[in-house]
Amino acid sequence: MHFKRFLLLFILPTLALALSGCIYLRLLEVKYQLSAFDGYVKIENHGGLSFIFLKPILLKEDLLFLAKRHPTKTEESLYATRWQYLFLKQPQGREKEHGDFNVTVDLLFQNNRLSTVTFPERFFENLPEPFIIASLKALGRSEINVKGLFAYSDVHGKDLLESLNIPRKQDVLKLLGRPTGEEKEDNLLVLTYRYRLKHGEPDEKKGPAYGWTKLTFRVPSEDLLRAEARFAMVRLSMDFRNQATDDHTATVALLPEAFPGP
Repeated sequence: MHFKRFLLLFILPTLALALSGCIYLRLLEVKYQLSAFDGYVKIENHGGLSFIFLKPILLKEDLLFLAKRHPTKTEESLYATRWQYLFLKQPQGREKEHGDFNVTVDLLFQNNRLSTVTFPERFFENLPEPFIIASLKALGRSEINVKGLFAYSDVHGKDLLESLNIPRKQDVLKLLGRPTGEEKEDNLLVLTYRYRLKHGEPDEKKGPAYGWTKLTFRVPSEDLLRAEARFAMVRLSMDFRNQATDDHTATVALLPEAFPGP
């Protein structure tokens, strides 16, 4: 009896590790597709900023593993499944903000694989398409450490970011509205946006899930120097130097970690 119990305790973690390893192999394939962007990903604007994967890789269970939460809303049909994650912006104080600055992320699955990711249309309107493509290519050029569960890339401006219009503070305010928090230090301005995921029915008994975006600008030029975002096991960060120099770089990191608190 003790031997069977010991064997079970050994086999279950091993199977879990093997299954999670498959997820990271698929993430490696997605990374490759992003690096060869033109042949695998298409950008469209039909009522929102859509990324269409021409050869889908990720499965529904991969997204649930990374998000640690079910979608806010699900729609099933014979040939496709639509998920929507609704992130409710957390206000700064009690003052009401004009306009809808919540963030919806719509996911379309075909044959159980993620084929399209769509953000609100204001993302297409306020983020230059070359900047979006360059950022995704940078993520595709990252090095993924499967054992350490992280990805990191250092992409030089001459490779991807030369002559791009990196968003400035006024672009971000149009895109995300007033920040939840604001800090000034020397010649830096840091704007923080916090969001709460509106839970779906399967997660009704779970506690709230939060995410955040942090943007660092140079003062007084209002140039974007750093952008970070985090939700569940995913953390992204990008660093920019002054585009006026030849050695400016962008850095993208994907760091799966424990689920964050508020």
